[in-house]
Amino acid sequence: MYLNKGEFNGERIIDSSFLDKMMTGYIKTPYQRFGGEAYGYGWSIVPNFHGYKLVNHSGSVLVHTAYVGFIPDRKIGVAILANSSGYPLSLIGYYILTHLLGKDPEKLDFVKRNRILSKLVGEYRTYKGTVKVNVKRNGDFLIIEEKDRLTEMTLPLVPVELRNDRALFYTLIRGVKYDIEFRISDKEIELIYERYKLRKK
Repeated sequence: MYLNKGEFNGERIIDSSFLDKMMTGYIKTPYQRFGGEAYGYGWSIVPNFHGYKLVNHSGSVLVHTAYVGFIPDRKIGVAILANSSGYPLSLIGYYILTHLLGKDPEKLDFVKRNRILSKLVGEYRTYKGTVKVNVKRNGDFLIIEEKDRLTEMTLPLVPVELRNDRALFYTLIRGVKYDIEFRISDKEIELIYERYKLRKK
């Protein structure tokens, strides 16, 4: 019905002018993934999704989650339902819609971010293993866990820049800002942390 501007099986269900109003953004959303996102009447509007208007909405009630998104000008859409939570269905929807438009979904910012963060997770050691830390993932953040016989410390890492060859973060240690750097190559990943250089095991 939405893709056919108010018609379903040849019958007019709703006047197309009402749908146009529903699919027009009026109030800017508090988050901006693609830029220009706004609320319409019952829908969230992305004005420039690979050059097209994307009309979509997602939501969840405990473990019942759903996402619906469609591109009126291309008459394509996706609906995703799940009885689990933990990963936003909207991101899966964006991935599918990008593919349906003939674009490479691996170039989406959130996909690239996910690939890089996942690559950095693991155990890191200094030369001869005198210092060992574990890097874990928590949503869009990484966490450094450092334990030895005398101390135990957990540091959240806030992303600053994520590239395929280098990832920069910062953390706070006793109120002082520290820069954290990962150097990424095909052979190894190095972690520059405080005064240490560690390599991923």
